[in-house]
Amino acid sequence: MLAPGGISGRQRITRHLWRMCYGLFIATGSFFLGQQQVFPAFLRGSIFLTLAALLPLPLLIYWFLRVRFSKGLQEQVVAQSGAGDSLKT
Repeated sequence: MLAPGGISGRQRITRHLWRMCYGLFIATGSFFLGQQQVFPAFLRGSIFLTLAALLPLPLLIYWFLRVRFSKGLQEQVVAQSGAGDSLKT
């Protein structure tokens, strides 16, 4: 990754989204499903805790598809990369 210059643009953002949402999925699963004793008795074992634990997965899919197949993001990334090139010299 370091020798060829790394990744930029959409690849970098999608990789960042994947890492953040997967970490959030692990954290919410550990909290809502693994620590049910901290919630009131009527919530323990309910579908609400399961839904809260699984919510990061559809969010990951939504944002991944939106970033990956959006045309507006590509124009912004190209414009920003062109502006920073003059500062490197």
